[in-house]
Amino acid sequence: MVASTVVNVCPIALAARQQPQLSWLLMPSETVSFLRFEQSVQKYCQYFSEAGLSNDERVIIPAVKDWHTLAALFALFRLGCVAVPVDPDSPSSRFRSLAKQIDASVCESLPELSASEVVAAQGPDHVDFSRPCLGIFTSGSTGQPKLVLHTLNSLLTNAAAANTMIPMTGTDRTLLSLPLHHIGGIVQALRAMLSRTALVMDGAVDQPDHLRFWSITHVSMVSTQLQRYLAHEVDCPSLKVVWLGGGPCPAPLLEQARKRQLPVWQTYGMTETASHLLTLSPDGRMIVTAGMEIQVSAEQELLMRGSSLFAGYWSAPGIQPARDHEGWFHSGDLVTLSDHHMAVTGRRDNRFISGGKNIQPEEIERHLQQLAEVQRALVVPVPHPEFGQVPFAFVELRDSQVCSAQWQQQTILALKQRLPGYLVPRHYACLPAEAGLKPRRPQLQQQAAELMAGRSVD
Repeated sequence: MVASTVVNVCPIALAARQQPQLSWLLMPSETVSFLRFEQSVQKYCQYFSEAGLSNDERVIIPAVKDWHTLAALFALFRLGCVAVPVDPDSPSSRFRSLAKQIDASVCESLPELSASEVVAAQGPDHVDFSRPCLGIFTSGSTGQPKLVLHTLNSLLTNAAAANTMIPMTGTDRTLLSLPLHHIGGIVQALRAMLSRTALVMDGAVDQPDHLRFWSITHVSMVSTQLQRYLAHEVDCPSLKVVWLGGGPCPAPLLEQARKRQLPVWQTYGMTETASHLLTLSPDGRMIVTAGMEIQVSAEQELLMRGSSLFAGYWSAPGIQPARDHEGWFHSGDLVTLSDHHMAVTGRRDNRFISGGKNIQPEEIERHLQQLAEVQRALVVPVPHPEFGQVPFAFVELRDSQVCSAQWQQQTILALKQRLPGYLVPRHYACLPAEAGLKPRRPQLQQQAAELMAGRSVD
């Protein structure tokens, strides 16, 4: 946590002073200027103050993907609270559970703001850049949600570094393609704000016709969204940048994007680094985000430190720093690193032992995804009476194929040509549709164990 206090004019208030009528947020039914957005932020400041919220209080809000949520987040920043946006589709029991875990207040919904209320609002326009202001839950690979705390300084530093790497001009338009309860969605909004460019809050990133309609120039995607985009035969000629993150992307998919001349910039980052840490440009340059530095430990773990790094995790009674004595954050990612490339070989905490041998699930997943019919794969350990644990593979197949017994046998034979026998899964299931864009391993591991209870073990 940054010890000194740095209070300055909120960047939204500054934009409203300098370019009040500039259209910032674009939606089908309305356009919101910096002035109108600033007035709404001030009104939400009044609303939260009257509700009795105080400095350092953690406030959970449903992160509906609209501009009112964004305004409420900035209001909480200014009041010295820690805003904690959560998936709005979460059941109420999850809101209560998370609130209990971090001793937080819950704002179940935001009030409707009339035009007259907004214009008349008078609230603070300064914010402490050094105080933790945003909390994002990340489960990592453990399944236990951890609250990552960022200061406004760390968030803005990362956003400004991205804009320096790829400058945005006045006519550029970013599609808010990531949720506001993810760090990527927050930083997308901050990049547009800092560059005084438009942020489109409408539609899906994997629909080229939609991107063409809005003349979108900048998007962020994960590999599943890129796969869906490429399934369409039309492109969006206005696209200048496709930030691609959320995990490794299969090589065949990258090659398909290259042939379609998509400007893909591959990224590596995490909630703890306020989004991007490393970027691979279309011409093969590996760029470390300005203000950050990296090194690889003797155990091949990626370490990082710098100005975009988070303040720590929240755990009662307060912030728990997550850096070693030299300021390095140990990411848990195992990597190989060269001057022009970094490959994540796996997560340290995903590794398991089978019959005395170390198994890194990501290695098996990469080989599965090299098979023509496999779109996605995720491998988890399941109990085994002889070996302790063995790999179980969840797969998403192309063209609505099913994970039949015949397909499984063919896959086992194909993998045996590429991997040692102990790395070849003998049991498979279709990846559940509800797994989403970023499946969670603990839930799938539990599901795999339940499936194995009804199968013979070999």
